[in-house]
Amino acid sequence: MLSLLDRANDDIDDFSAEAREPFAAFAEDEFTRQTLARVAVELGWQSGAVEGGGIAECVRSLGVVPAPETLVVDVAESLDPAAEIADLVAVAGGATRIIVIGNKNDVNLLHSVVAAGAAEYMLKPLDPYRLREAIMLREAAPEAAAGPDQLGRLTIFTGARGGVGTSTLALNTGWIMGHELKQRVALVDLDLQFGTLALALDAEPGHGLHEALHSPDRVDELFVDRAMVRESERLFLLAAEEPLDSPPHYESDSLAQFLLHLRGRFDQVVVDIPRFILASHNSVLSGTQELVIATDLSLVGLRDANRLKRYFAETVPEVKLTVAANMVRSGRAGQLAVKDFARGLEGDLVHRIPLDEKAAGRSANSGQPMARGAKRGKATAAIRRLAAELAAAS
Repeated sequence: MLSLLDRANDDIDDFSAEAREPFAAFAEDEFTRQTLARVAVELGWQSGAVEGGGIAECVRSLGVVPAPETLVVDVAESLDPAAEIADLVAVAGGATRIIVIGNKNDVNLLHSVVAAGAAEYMLKPLDPYRLREAIMLREAAPEAAAGPDQLGRLTIFTGARGGVGTSTLALNTGWIMGHELKQRVALVDLDLQFGTLALALDAEPGHGLHEALHSPDRVDELFVDRAMVRESERLFLLAAEEPLDSPPHYESDSLAQFLLHLRGRFDQVVVDIPRFILASHNSVLSGTQELVIATDLSLVGLRDANRLKRYFAETVPEVKLTVAANMVRSGRAGQLAVKDFARGLEGDLVHRIPLDEKAAGRSANSGQPMARGAKRGKATAAIRRLAAELAAAS
């Protein structure tokens, strides 16, 4: 590798004044080369800009032609990706944007190649949409840091008690915002051990949420992209499934910083968070526009909804508090009548989501939100009104 680097450095000055190509790529396997070639053609470039091989072939090429504006290189066969990327950066120069691709889903590898000078690390098999997005960042003008008016809206869902369907409300609200209201949505499950959002979307929870919460200074655009599960073009999920013998530890400042970062990248950030976290980490609510407290119509639900409302009204008076009664059905055992519950609630009961046992059961067993499987259901209609109200307040 060093000899290749030396030879390339001997020749590189000869090309400094030549016009550079916009794009070149090197990939070890045929499937990846085909994906790269298709994306190159879609962006108006030649499919011949994609060649076989990895870093060694790339460096040899740079001894013959000038470094392109954007360079994609495969490190799947590399023994020391970080060191070889550092050498490649030295050859290509700082004006070339290097996107690294590989087959290891390893956070340490991600950070090492970025620290060596790469702009991105993308996991194979490549997602054409993400690939195009990564390449086209080169064409985008630099943006100023997002100010308060540019940040996405943060809505937090929590339950007055367990078993009231808080996660169902958060899931379907986020899904409707993304799929029906066409907004870019981050759906975050902060129950790190027993969260259900990933399961409800038939998705594998990512592995980066734990680190993001504990080391928010390492959370950048690239890290979040790798940690998030893309449910669709507009809906992204962050979830975890932490070991039961390792109780999660939440730092208030880390949580707040993490959510602020997400708001800089999404129109809507919808968070499902256990109430015990909010009670002990209420600084998380400092950037929240609205807190939705889900409850059933039980006497316990009424008591604890009022307790939460009083507590948060005192500690974060700037946050709008909304109570949503879920699983509402007349005559349901153990439940108060709606009018009696509303009379006892300290504030208005604006949102009432009817119980739809069949739709909820199908949703739980199919791995898809109720808003998708029962679009015309009464429960979906009520959640749709909630989602529209939250989105319109942005």
